[in-house]
Amino acid sequence: MSEWTPRLTKLEPNDDRQLQYANSLLRARRFDEAQAEALRFLADNEESDAAQVTLGLSFLGQQRADAALDCFNRAIASDPLQSRPLLAAGFAHLQNRDIAQAEHCFREALNLDADLTGAKLGLAQACHMRDGIDEARQHLLDILARNPDMMTARLLLARLHDKAGDVGAMVDQIDAILERNPGQSGVVDVLSILFQHRDRWKYDEAIRLLESATRFNPVDPVVWTWLGRARLQAGHPVEAERAFCEAIRIKPRAVIAKIGLTEALVRQGRLEEARVSLAQAPRRRILAALIDRQHGEICLAEQNYGEAVRCFRAALRSSPGGQAILTAAEQYFQADQATAEFAARQYRGALLRMAEASKSRKSEQEWLILGRRFARLAWNSGTRPSEDKLVDRANGAEAS
Repeated sequence: MSEWTPRLTKLEPNDDRQLQYANSLLRARRFDEAQAEALRFLADNEESDAAQVTLGLSFLGQQRADAALDCFNRAIASDPLQSRPLLAAGFAHLQNRDIAQAEHCFREALNLDADLTGAKLGLAQACHMRDGIDEARQHLLDILARNPDMMTARLLLARLHDKAGDVGAMVDQIDAILERNPGQSGVVDVLSILFQHRDRWKYDEAIRLLESATRFNPVDPVVWTWLGRARLQAGHPVEAERAFCEAIRIKPRAVIAKIGLTEALVRQGRLEEARVSLAQAPRRRILAALIDRQHGEICLAEQNYGEAVRCFRAALRSSPGGQAILTAAEQYFQADQATAEFAARQYRGALLRMAEASKSRKSEQEWLILGRRFARLAWNSGTRPSEDKLVDRANGAEAS
C-alpha cells in the first residue's frame, strides 16, 4: 500500500485552513508540530470540536491515550451526534487496551453512520484483542463485500484466518492481495505467516506464493530472502541457496540473505563455502547471535565440538535471556561432567528453543504494531469526505 506524502503549506495563524495544516502534519506523522498547530488554533477557536479531535489525534500519535481521550470526550460532549470523535475515542481506548469501551465507541459511531468503515475495522481489532476471532473475521468480510480493494482489511483478515487455523481461507486472501498489488513490499510482511508452523503444506503454499511474488517483482531482495527462508524450512537447501544468492546479487549488503545462504550451505555439507559466506556478513550487534550460531553450526558439522560450544555460548550471551540459560547450564554440565559434544548439542538445542519462543513473542508484538497501523488506516477510511477533504485524499492514496 502506497503512503500518501502530504504537501505542507504554512498558513496565517488566523486562517480557517490552519486546522487543515495541522491535519496534514498528522498525516506526515509530525505529531509534536500537529499538536502545536491544533493548540494555536484552539486558542482562537475554543468551541471547535474538529480542533479537539485533531489535538487528540496528535496525542494518540505520541502514545498519550489518556490525554487524547480528554480531547475526544470534550468533542463528544459538545456534539453527541458526530461520529468522528466517537471513532477517534475508540482507537484511544484500543491503545489503552480497554476493549469494552473501544467496542462501545465503535458501535455508537456505527449507530450514527452505518457505513463508517473505520468503525468496522476498529471493531475487528477489538474483537481480535478479546479473542473473538470469528466475529472479527465477519466484520472484515462485511467490509470487503463493499470494498473489495481495501488492502488494509485483507491484510488483517489473512492474519486472522491464520490464527484461526483456516489456512485455505488465508491463502485465498493472500492470492487476492497479490492479484491486486503485484510486487508490493507490503505483501511480503503478510506472507511470513504462511510458514510459521511445522505443517509442510503451509510451507509449500508459502513457496508457491513467494515464487509468484518474485515473478511480479523480480528485483526485490526482500522477496527473494523470504523465498529462501521458506525453502529452507521446507527442507530444500539447494533451492534455498539459489534464492539467497539472487537476493545478494540484487543487494550485495543483504545481511540476512548471507546468513541464510550460510545455513543452506551447511545443510548441504559445503562447510568451507559456508565459512566464506558468513565472513562477508558484517557483525552488527543486533545480528551477533545469528552469526555466532551459524559459526557454531559449521563447527558442529566439522565435529569441532569445543569451538562449537564457544560459538553457541557466545550466541546465548548475545540473546535476550540467554545469560540465565548459560548460568543454569554451567551448573548442570559441571555436575554431569558432560562431553564437549553433549554440551554443544545442548547449547544448540537451547538456542533453537529460544528462537521458537522469540517467534511467538514477535508474533504478539507484530499484532500490537499492526493494531496501531490499522487504527491509523481505519481512521482515514472512516472519515467522511464532507468533513475533511485532506483525509479523503489520503484514503485514495492508501487504497490504491
